Amino acid sequence: MQNPKKNNLTFKGAFVFFLATAIINLIFNPLLQSFGMDVRLSAFLVNTLGISGSLSYVLLKVNRVASTTKQAGWWIAGITAATALICYATIYLQL
Repeated sequence: MQNPKKNNLTFKGAFVFFLATAIINLIFNPLLQSFGMDVRLSAFLVNTLGISGSLSYVLLKVNRVASTTKQAGWWIAGITAATALICYATIYLQL
């Protein structure tokens, strides 16, 4: 009996994720705020899109967790929904 391959988060994936998230926050939060957007709204949008985008990239390209396009679509949708809920709770509800 063969053991299925486990999809663990690698050091390379973690580095790419944190670096991309930090760079996205450093660039786009001040940019949106300079256009007059509320601090909370800009933080919510930037973090939701930045974290879901970088996490999706790491899981799908670096760690290769999905084998079909349909699986990749479900991963991206799930990650984006979960990230939006967590960012909303963190930023607006201050949980």
